[in-house]
Amino acid sequence: VDTGLIPLCGGGDGEKWCRGLDNLAERCAGYYKQGARFAKWRTALTINVAAGCPTDLAIDVAAQDLARYARICQENGLVPIVE
Repeated sequence: VDTGLIPLCGGGDGEKWCRGLDNLAERCAGYYKQGARFAKWRTALTINVAAGCPTDLAIDVAAQDLARYARICQENGLVPIVE
């Protein structure tokens, strides 16, 4: 249910974050009405030890966003699948 990757402002070279949390509650409610009972969110971390990636910022953003995603899904009756 994420809506794609965009560059992570302040992150390392090439680091990105998943977007889509801004209207996720409304979308989840709609998915539930359509019969969905679970949703999947993938996050991507750039692994490049030489470049210092993933940065602490990228790890923190990913963890916080996955937690927000899971909570929003549960509040709308969906089982969150986190990757």
